[in-house]
Amino acid sequence: MYSNWRIKELKDELRKRGASLRGKKADLVERLELYDQNFNFDRPDKADNEDPKMQLPLSETYRDINSNTILPPLDKTMIRHYLCYTQKKIDTVVRLYESRHLLMARASVVGDNTFVKGYCRKTMKSLQYEVDIVLNINGNPEASHCECPAGSGTNALCKHVAVLLFGIENMVREKILLLQEVCTQKLQQFHVPKKLYTGTPVKVEKFYRRKSNPIFEPYPLKNIKKI
Repeated sequence: MYSNWRIKELKDELRKRGASLRGKKADLVERLELYDQNFNFDRPDKADNEDPKMQLPLSETYRDINSNTILPPLDKTMIRHYLCYTQKKIDTVVRLYESRHLLMARASVVGDNTFVKGYCRKTMKSLQYEVDIVLNINGNPEASHCECPAGSGTNALCKHVAVLLFGIENMVREKILLLQEVCTQKLQQFHVPKKLYTGTPVKVEKFYRRKSNPIFEPYPLKNIKKI
């Protein structure tokens, strides 16, 4: 069967099965025949190992979360039940949120569900992960997903999901969302002196005056030999 195939076709078939592409044509044909005899060595299909994705609304429907945004009544008790975190781990997540690891948060309402999308900064490196959370009308989290290795699937419980949940809870409770500040949000202070002068005023006659330098001749005329 495979002996009539071209080398390119043989390599494409081996590449689909995740097999080695080394060797001559006879080696490639033999390798494919062995794969057929052993039922592809019981390798699962790639489709079975794919990370399940959440059904999210269009990106155009998301709006930035502010004090006028209507959000479900999420509280800390719901967050603890969903994450199943210990108090020590919750304190760690709260410190991450208070240190402004959350970069952005947007929301989209579809029916009775509220979809929240956020970007959370990584702890050690200058990377960011996209986080998606679905809240029902009562505020209970129903699904979550994160781009980090620990946040795969539709029920992610990583710290980035927890940071976004605490951000939503803080917005519901105090109408405040702590996001990472950019350089234009802070008032410039470079013209303000670091230390105030506490000494007595100096009189004008005590100011240092630069002495007038006389004309300096590197080679005085009297030292120059006349020719």
